[in-house]
Amino acid sequence: MKTSFLRYTAIALLTLGVVMCFAACVDGGKPLEADSERQKADTQLEADSVKQKADTQLEADYLLQRADTPLVPKYLLQKADTVTSGKVGDCETTMTIKARLSTINTKGLSPQHTLIAKRINRHIINQIVPEYPNTSDDMVAQALVNIKAEEWSEEYLYEDAKLRSEIDTYYPDKMELYINRTGTFLEGRADSVVCYQLELYDDTGGMHHINNMFYCTFSLLDGNVMTLDRIFRPGTEDELLRRINHRVQTTDELREWVFGEVFLTNNILMQAQTITFHYNPYEIACWGAGYIDISFDYAELEDLMY
Repeated sequence: MKTSFLRYTAIALLTLGVVMCFAACVDGGKPLEADSERQKADTQLEADSVKQKADTQLEADYLLQRADTPLVPKYLLQKADTVTSGKVGDCETTMTIKARLSTINTKGLSPQHTLIAKRINRHIINQIVPEYPNTSDDMVAQALVNIKAEEWSEEYLYEDAKLRSEIDTYYPDKMELYINRTGTFLEGRADSVVCYQLELYDDTGGMHHINNMFYCTFSLLDGNVMTLDRIFRPGTEDELLRRINHRVQTTDELREWVFGEVFLTNNILMQAQTITFHYNPYEIACWGAGYIDISFDYAELEDLMY
């Protein structure tokens, strides 16, 4: 009887040990399974990183050399609008935000022309919504409207006593605010060049609205921006500035308005017959002067250009 009891006790303990070992394996399997999933995720991230680097290198390889033929762009116009309202003190405020922005449609292009178009679009997006540089080409207008609406809510609807006092002084009952962004492509100097015009209009409750215009000229052979150092030969900066100042001093409507020191700007518009250096209000003249455009025929500057 004693022997049987000992035998049964040993069997029971052995069975309990097996069960506990099995439970430990099951419980331990979960962390192992999670570790396996994490390892798979890390492997995928690493693969994605390698692919991204490969794509970046591929893009660099494509763009190191100019394309044999220029990109013939087709444009995608995006529209986005929003109207928001709120109350600051006793002042009812309404903000209207509009965006009309064009990018290059990348559908149906060759691999090299696709990369050129993407490079141009990326530069435009970084200028318009630098807060979100990864915005897709077809969502830039909506992204801009969303950002400006959020900024307005934080700035004008924040309960700030000084702000309320200022607004009540100038706009005792109602205030209507506007933000508008318009981006369009313009024909460039030749088939291998295209210009982008970005107009910013802000009327957000100050003494007057602010209107600025920015230009970018792109090469359709490589997607690069045609900045001063890509247009004019090294060592020509002083002579170029001298000619710009001479143009100001010998042109009545420019001499009348320009009071600040003229500087070389990359805000350049290269069209079929002329190259224009564009200056926004307050850069070299007062707000009332509006835009200051100093233009030259290409023949007047060709000895300084590439």
